[in-house]
Amino acid sequence: MIGLKVNRKEAERAKEVLRSKGLLMESYFPIHEEKYVIFPLNGIGDLPLGEIVKGIQFQKRKEKKKSVYDLLKEMGIDHRGFTYYLVGDIAIAKVPESIPLELKEIGRLIAECQSGVRLVLVERGKRVGEFRRREYEIAFGYGMTETIHREHGLRLKLDPTEVFFDPKLSRERRKIAELSSDGERILVMFSGIGPYPLVIGKFRKGCEILGIEANEIAYRYSLENLEINKKLLKSKVKFVLGDVREVHGIGEFDRIVMPRPRGKEDFLEVALRFSSEKCTIHFYDFLKEGEIGHRRRELIRLISKLGGETLSIEHRRVGSIGRRKYRICFDFLIKKRRK
Repeated sequence: MIGLKVNRKEAERAKEVLRSKGLLMESYFPIHEEKYVIFPLNGIGDLPLGEIVKGIQFQKRKEKKKSVYDLLKEMGIDHRGFTYYLVGDIAIAKVPESIPLELKEIGRLIAECQSGVRLVLVERGKRVGEFRRREYEIAFGYGMTETIHREHGLRLKLDPTEVFFDPKLSRERRKIAELSSDGERILVMFSGIGPYPLVIGKFRKGCEILGIEANEIAYRYSLENLEINKKLLKSKVKFVLGDVREVHGIGEFDRIVMPRPRGKEDFLEVALRFSSEKCTIHFYDFLKEGEIGHRRRELIRLISKLGGETLSIEHRRVGSIGRRKYRICFDFLIKKRRK
């Protein structure tokens, strides 16, 4: 192969010239030497700089895989409303009726474009019931629906058809860990398979973290995940099975996480009951942009009615859940009025 050898100081200008003349072979990596850079050429033209060299062995770049969205576009299919995400080696897809392909074909496309996928599940209907379960249909693959999901160096075992778990909240779990302080007592309501307590326990030292979960299947997974990851934890983590409204004798907490956006107002009274004299509460809701201010004032009034005083309150977007609707986290510091 032939190449253009230029001084390092001229490398950027040389790259621009080669591209403008259509002579740069983009499918191969350039070679970087101590004082020179050698660019792969697909021809020889009128070049104002550098030296032509022959017999060079350039390393070929790996071809970038096309995405499912690229393939659907090439087929002339409008993919609006189509999306998928990964839980371990399982891809979970939302497929609108407007896509005129059989589910098996969609599953095959996802598996071909997404390396490491063993199983493709397609969502059927909305989440229902206290534990937010959803029906799925297998579009591709084999084996059990149980998997191991990796997040922040932790391994989380779960069956997404049996328990609620949202991998898109990975950043939020790390954010809560960053907002927490070493040595705090932290309560996580609706702790599920344990991602919030375990992520906090990995990044914070000397904390006592308690997760409470009513779904027995999710609770069993949380115990397994605690055992799997115990060597990575810097804090004490414990899980309790039960309805948080009926749990007693667990003391007071410096920080309470409430990662359940629906039906949550009923649990604010419980949060106040478990809060220390000053406590930070992370409260989640699904809201449109124009509803946030009203919800903020509503929460301040509700805290006051329940026997607390809001010392500070901030909010942030955690993610989008639909057209102009967001998952909002209210981080507020409250002071409990002693009776």
